[in-house]
Amino acid sequence: MRALGPYTLLHLLGAGGMGDVVEAVHPIIGKKVAIKVMLPVSTEHDFAQRMVLEAQTVNAIAHPNIIDIFGAGALADGRPYLVMEFLAGQSIAEWVRRAKAPIPSETVVNVLEQICSALEAAHGAGVVHRDIKPANIMIEDRSGRVVVMDF
Repeated sequence: MRALGPYTLLHLLGAGGMGDVVEAVHPIIGKKVAIKVMLPVSTEHDFAQRMVLEAQTVNAIAHPNIIDIFGAGALADGRPYLVMEFLAGQSIAEWVRRAKAPIPSETVVNVLEQICSALEAAHGAGVVHRDIKPANIMIEDRSGRVVVMDF
């Protein structure tokens, strides 16, 4: 097993144009996290600064429908990473794609209200998301909590 700081890396959760997201666990306390690691081709200084700014931004907003970021750092090769809350669920894109029947309107309204609440908090803090899309919004399986990511 590989490690990153105090975390044991478990498996790849997803890959995107800017980096990969890996599920990890703190071996002593058992806390699961998601670690976003920037790809080597994306390590230009402004991208690394944007990751740090993302962490600072979401922590300043501190809203239950915005991803929580616990830490940031850089790998030995200079690639920056963020340590975020682990969300057991699926993106809105997956949720819609997997729906076997029309999604009830009250469920859709609940999801939209949570998204709007997150965006209202961000806008109130002077932050514009700039990349709102179904792939950047998760729904937790157990609670139904909607979480906006990738600021």
